Amino acid sequence: IILVPQFGHDDERDQALRRSIFDGIGLSYVFVEIDPAWRIPWDRHPDARAARAIAERVAASIRDARDRGASRP
Repeated sequence: IILVPQFGHDDERDQALRRSIFDGIGLSYVFVEIDPAWRIPWDRHPDARAARAIAERVAASIRDARDRGASRP
């Protein structure tokens, strides 16, 4: 799974660019929009709240993929 974090909401141009890069390449990716305030101030990395949101989204993506696979004949 490729993690694609996005701090704050991106505009339509950026969304289209992201889709053109990731859609159709055959690899799983998880887009996670994160509150821009959820950064460690001195180094701009995600803080604990953002890390939790990322982890929850990745776990949900894995569960969804597992469930889709289990429903196939």
